[in-house]
Amino acid sequence: MHKHYFYVPDQNQEKEEVKIEGQEYRHCCRSLRKTKGSEIIIFNGTGQKKRVEITEEGYDCAYAKVLEELPEENRVKPQIDLGFGIVRNKAIKKLIKPATVMEVEKIHPITMENCIKDNFNEDKVRRYSIQAAKQSGSSYLPNFSEVLQKQEWFNLTQDSNLKLIPVQSSNNALFEVLDKFDANEVNKISIMVGPEGGFTEDEIETAQDQRYIPTNLFTKRLRTELAVTNILSGIYHYYHKKW
Repeated sequence: MHKHYFYVPDQNQEKEEVKIEGQEYRHCCRSLRKTKGSEIIIFNGTGQKKRVEITEEGYDCAYAKVLEELPEENRVKPQIDLGFGIVRNKAIKKLIKPATVMEVEKIHPITMENCIKDNFNEDKVRRYSIQAAKQSGSSYLPNFSEVLQKQEWFNLTQDSNLKLIPVQSSNNALFEVLDKFDANEVNKISIMVGPEGGFTEDEIETAQDQRYIPTNLFTKRLRTELAVTNILSGIYHYYHKKW
């Protein structure tokens, strides 16, 4: 039977009752018609899940009693920091959902030369992320940063064990690059993906100066959102086999 998940960030360990409100209340009690006595799963975005039973339904919120504290899940490893050139909203939605499902830890929009836009609606993107976590059953949400300049991104990722930049012209296949590093020593990977207009040569050179390894994902040019999905699935498939 399909389990319905709802995002409730405030889950004090000592509370025996939780409040479901806002969009989550509307989805739960209006769209799915959950009522008093219905059992659902709630998650807080940092690994915690609880099985609860709705005890009261109001006009704009519902209350539920905690029936069971579910085992906390381990986040998928290795930790991934994803930086990408800002793209249009439609592409961002397609990018954020797989990144959430594959439990990317941090997501950073970056201003680059060929970006078509320079703003990032964090509230809207967070909603995309919550939708993806609910659909997949993940109990983790990524952390989002404000829009970064390229140097700010490089400064943030100085301590990463492995840094990758997808470039179509590169001769380095993803698995060949990963094979050069001891899987047990790779705890944090930083990935820098270009915008819809691609990287400039200067951006690629600067990234290489910062120890980013150009990596070829496919023989054809990939859109930003497809490049993100491709490299994330490749990395997690590789390390899942290793571990």
